[in-house]
Amino acid sequence: MPTAACNSRSIGRLRPRSHLDHREVRRWRKPITIYVNGTAYEVPKDRISYEELMALIGAPALPDDQRYSVQFSKGQSGKPTGTLIEGETVQVKKGMEFDVTPANRS
Repeated sequence: MPTAACNSRSIGRLRPRSHLDHREVRRWRKPITIYVNGTAYEVPKDRISYEELMALIGAPALPDDQRYSVQFSKGQSGKPTGTLIEGETVQVKKGMEFDVTPANRS
């Protein structure tokens, strides 16, 4: 069975952070604590999407005529409060609070 050639340059090589793709950069960031419906969660200090937030809290599927309403507070100074909807992201900040509730589609 043929084996792949290895050299010392390809094994254990670390690249400068500036050369990492977005997924790799997220792993390097120090986690922060956010609160969703009063429960603490550790997340990378980065942006979080509506879909990632739903996965993080394990939100169950809703009937077709409902969705989750997401309100946030204690966010970044440029947008300290607001609403997060499907397909959007928001920059997270230490201590940021999210309120997730089922709502009728409008």
